[in-house]
Amino acid sequence: MRRFLAVALLGCAADPPTPYVWDTDTDSAADTGHADTGEPEELDPVSVVRVAAGYDTTCALDTVGTIHCWGSDYSGMDSPPPGPFVDITAGDYFACALREDGSYACWGHEPEWPAAPESVVSLDAGSGYVCAILASREVVCGGDGATGGAADAPPGEFVAVTAGANFSCALGADGALACWGDNSQGQATPPAGRFGLVDAGTFHVCALSADEGMPMCWGSNWLRESTPVGGPYVALAGGWTNRCGLEEDGSMSCWGDVVGVPQTGVYSDLSLGYGHGCAVTDAAKVVCWGSNEEGEADPPAHVRAGRW
Repeated sequence: MRRFLAVALLGCAADPPTPYVWDTDTDSAADTGHADTGEPEELDPVSVVRVAAGYDTTCALDTVGTIHCWGSDYSGMDSPPPGPFVDITAGDYFACALREDGSYACWGHEPEWPAAPESVVSLDAGSGYVCAILASREVVCGGDGATGGAADAPPGEFVAVTAGANFSCALGADGALACWGDNSQGQATPPAGRFGLVDAGTFHVCALSADEGMPMCWGSNWLRESTPVGGPYVALAGGWTNRCGLEEDGSMSCWGDVVGVPQTGVYSDLSLGYGHGCAVTDAAKVVCWGSNEEGEADPPAHVRAGRW
């Protein structure tokens, strides 16, 4: 997801909050360091496998498990902990990364999670919280419980979870969907059926049918972000009023607010933030588009494929 509600903090906070690193590995005090600040000094080129777009920051994960971030450093998001990591997710002003052993680290202005699980299979960051699938297939969420998204996770066995702005959805082992939290746009009322993937935008959700990979969306539809085009897809990414899908051949199709989206290319991963998006090209580099007020759509040279 992502990245919407925290914009209000910029207008009312006299001073930015002190950034900190929160880590489930209590023995790794070295995680308060950083792997790459995105500074303009010359760095060796890297190959990227994953990208995660936050509100006005973007992070990329390379093939050796190092994280590289750029854009606003308002909350310390440009200072990720050292890896290696195997996955990454970005919320408003914080991000989290997962290690191979099931532990994880979060950094930036991330609400504290009071009961950190020991073994995590996957993570997804929302507006002020993060949700996880445990090895037991239980869903747990932590952060700002007042939003509704971090509270009242349903019981049962799940294989994936996705977090939006004040709501979350999880994919059951049987392919059924469960959603909870804010339902002001109908985003927490999923359709019936069997699905193979689910992804939340800020106020909308899209899922892929289990058999064919065709998209179905619900929730807000202000700029037709819940009116999918094309498919079948193998991956989805949602932002505020936009949505993109990746086809099996790596081509990308988008709907909703599609200003500046690349029209051609072959991609292996993508992520949408509040006003920008980024994708990993077939050359393992990052290309971005959209809002660039804080440099969030301008990757540093060592990860960059270009900018639209």
